[in-house]
Amino acid sequence: MNPNLARCPRCGKIFAAQAGKSLCAKCNTEFLDYGDRVLDAIEKHGLRQPDEIAEFTGVPLDTVIDLVENSTLLSHEIEQERVCAACKERLAQKHSEYCFHCRLMLNKAFGDAVKLMGEIRERELRLKKKKKEDASVLLPSVDDAVKHKRTRRSLHRPDPTPKSRYSP
Repeated sequence: MNPNLARCPRCGKIFAAQAGKSLCAKCNTEFLDYGDRVLDAIEKHGLRQPDEIAEFTGVPLDTVIDLVENSTLLSHEIEQERVCAACKERLAQKHSEYCFHCRLMLNKAFGDAVKLMGEIRERELRLKKKKKEDASVLLPSVDDAVKHKRTRRSLHRPDPTPKSRYSP
């Protein structure tokens, strides 16, 4: 893509890129309008919950939460109490869906899974190595394999060379 062109992450429209702007003109205007509405709802009407602000202003809840989390001024004004998605008992940490305890448990579970996968892989490698060693004990080289096969011919078999046909 041309370095002077960019794709808007919200609507997908291609626009002329400008320094410091990642949105197209339409989305940028809409985003600034949303920001003004949220700021008015906080300052003039005293709303503090993101769902109340979204309902009052008509701004989507995800956009309200995004505006609040990315703004240093608004993040101190809003009371965000999100419940942990796993245990539903404690409050979720900032920028997460889980509380501290559940995040620790998830990290431990991931660590245990990685450890188990490592052990399984190591066991498989050991078995492959053992099979390879067993094969090398039976037939250490190709030359030995050929000699081994030639010695297996029984003595009771007739000699395959036709002596009677070509004898003088």
